[in-house]
Amino acid sequence: MSSDDTKRRYVSPKRSAASEETDARIVAAAFTVLGRVAKGGEVFSLETVAKQAGVTRLTVHNRFGSRRGLLEAVFDARAREAGLHRVAQAMAMADAEGAILAIVGIFCDFWSSDHHGLSGLFASGAGEPEFRQAMHERNERRRQIFDVLTARLVGEGRLDADRRDDVTDVLFALTGMPFFVSLSVRERPMDGVKALISGLARAAIASGQTQ
Repeated sequence: MSSDDTKRRYVSPKRSAASEETDARIVAAAFTVLGRVAKGGEVFSLETVAKQAGVTRLTVHNRFGSRRGLLEAVFDARAREAGLHRVAQAMAMADAEGAILAIVGIFCDFWSSDHHGLSGLFASGAGEPEFRQAMHERNERRRQIFDVLTARLVGEGRLDADRRDDVTDVLFALTGMPFFVSLSVRERPMDGVKALISGLARAAIASGQTQ
């Protein structure tokens, strides 16, 4: 390997840290802008995010490539910050029903972390087919998680096999953002919304239990 190759491949820790800090600042700025979008106060664009982050539009473009890339980065960052990694731990629980209810709670926590910003995220990406497809794929992973857990309930004799698909789809619907937002009214606290959805999840499981 030539010295020129070594120079090209080497990235100093300081430069790497600065780059990560810039990315984080841009993502945070994007989420702030999305919160204003949800309230009808702004249009989401690379320009508005750049202004909020205190960087140039070119910097935003170079780091994320497009609106879609930035929106996906925002969603994934919020997922990490809201603890969606806990889903894997919940799935490892010995009690399948307990795992389902834990995951219901995790998604409630996620949507409640800032549903105005998340609403703005989905609204801003609605006109971009690639972004909609990316979000659809992420949503379908949630359905697959419940599919695995309801299969465990069937195997344990705690759920009728003929009702499994129905229960899976109800759990999927209950843990989506639209359902959560629809209950976030009447000055209902987030804990109250979570309690309602958890109760409905228990009822869905009970409705499919073998007699």
